[in-house]
Amino acid sequence: MKKFRKNLRLFAAPLAAAMTLASLPLNVAHAGLVSSERLVETRQNQADRARVAEFLQRDDVRASFRSYGVSAREAQMRVSSLSEAEIAHLARQIDQDPAGQGFVGTVVFVGVVVLIVLLVTDAIGETDVF
Repeated sequence: MKKFRKNLRLFAAPLAAAMTLASLPLNVAHAGLVSSERLVETRQNQADRARVAEFLQRDDVRASFRSYGVSAREAQMRVSSLSEAEIAHLARQIDQDPAGQGFVGTVVFVGVVVLIVLLVTDAIGETDVF
């Protein structure tokens, strides 16, 4: 019996340490169903981020950043810190406004503004255009 108790003491300390470690609180994983909407939203967010990242890789965009004094790496870091809503807005803007699309609208707008300025200055007597 003494031999059994002596052997029991040898196993008791490591067993107590193992039980203490096993009883420490661990993070619990929660399982649940993922809705289709959430899955589609996640995929769309990933696609938007990829679209913006692809846009930032273009040479003309990088040249534009350099003209403003922003390095391409700094621009990528700023874009990576944007929220999902901001990325979605940027991706929509990239799709809606391809390069040069707004040129005609800008020319028409500037023309209308110049015409209004000329009419107003002619009406108050500053110029004699008409």
